[in-house]
Amino acid sequence: MLPILLLMTGPELTEFFHRHRTLLIIGVLFFLFVGLAVLGYNKYQQHQMQQAALLYSELVNATVHKNNSVARASAESIINTYNHTPYGTLAHFFLARLDMEDKQVAVAEKAFKAIIDHHEVPLGMHSLARLSLARLYVDHHHPHKALILLTKVSKAFAAITDEIQGDAYTALDQPEKAEQAYKSAITALPVTSPYRRYLQLKEANIGVVS
Repeated sequence: MLPILLLMTGPELTEFFHRHRTLLIIGVLFFLFVGLAVLGYNKYQQHQMQQAALLYSELVNATVHKNNSVARASAESIINTYNHTPYGTLAHFFLARLDMEDKQVAVAEKAFKAIIDHHEVPLGMHSLARLSLARLYVDHHHPHKALILLTKVSKAFAAITDEIQGDAYTALDQPEKAEQAYKSAITALPVTSPYRRYLQLKEANIGVVS
């Protein structure tokens, strides 16, 4: 169509636009409508993200101050209203952590598994969910399940992974593997990290002198 229009003279163009004016008007209106719809949708999405971010900020603040009831309410609000945003996955994670603290083992396990099985989650969330679920399994006498989960955790979480592996091997009464795991966890941390001392105490508690 465009090459043909370029070849037309002034009178021919006038005749063409006059003949097809209704279709042209409809076309222009259609593209304007699409443009406005996209703009409106983007503004709606931005508004949704802002509201979700505000609730997430409240959730984090409540968690830091150990106000679990407010944290739970904020997480549930995000899930109910803004679950389609990245904050929805984060809210599911925090809610699972709260269930874990409240000894709601089955509920927390289901929530962590849902995050692990979900394809579109923020970077690192799969590993964080695996680590949390592994910790849950160790604390509730399922160290074998924990060790299986820990085989697919990102290397960025090496210190935490090794620590939980050490706890699992300790629970399984395998001191040599526990010692190796704790040593790996210590090595993965910066030399100045105060957490190294805590891991050394764990290592000492399985009868190994650091």
